[in-house]
Amino acid sequence: MLLLATLAPAAAWPQFRGPNAIGTSTSTNLPVEFNPHKNVAWKATLPVGNSSPVLTPDRIFLTGHEGDRLFTLCLDRATPAVVDGKIYLRTRHTLYCFKKKPPAE
Repeated sequence: MLLLATLAPAAAWPQFRGPNAIGTSTSTNLPVEFNPHKNVAWKATLPVGNSSPVLTPDRIFLTGHEGDRLFTLCLDRATPAVVDGKIYLRTRHTLYCFKKKPPAE
């Protein structure tokens, strides 16, 4: 996964779907367009993740997975630096979001 940090103001996004859990932000003056070369503050190569990032004014918290390893990462919001992180070995070998059949079948 490649995380692109835009040049937007540092508003908090403390949970899945944002501050009010409705998927919208009150931030203003956000870029209308961005691509790998425009309106990007920094880039970081990260493990694949299936969760929503959590943002504080100075940190980004992420989870990810790679093989049998699960990651929790804390990045500095101003730079691509990993401030803290942990690696765990997976005890279940199934990612539910990749199942081909619903759990009820």
